[in-house]
Amino acid sequence: MPEIVVFDPTVPAPQGDLNRAQSLAARKGDLSGRTIGFLWNTKGNADVYLDEMAKLLGKRHPGMRPVMVEKKSASMAMEPEVYASLLECDAVVNAFGD
Repeated sequence: MPEIVVFDPTVPAPQGDLNRAQSLAARKGDLSGRTIGFLWNTKGNADVYLDEMAKLLGKRHPGMRPVMVEKKSASMAMEPEVYASLLECDAVVNAFGD
């Protein structure tokens, strides 16, 4: 009978200062006039979510400039040109879907 190898993707909880390990990025506050990247990883329906998120944020923060970018593969690192376009953004929204 062939051997089946099962990999366990879980890792132990971080040790030490748990507040530091779980801290959130600083909030940007008002997004009016800022450039916000929306990164789609090509998973189904994530683009629908990102489009709606861009519309809602645009209404709440007039003058927000959305930059919609797409990875070619959900399972691979983003392409250098995609990464470069996101470097021009003040913040990035990433979505995963299926």
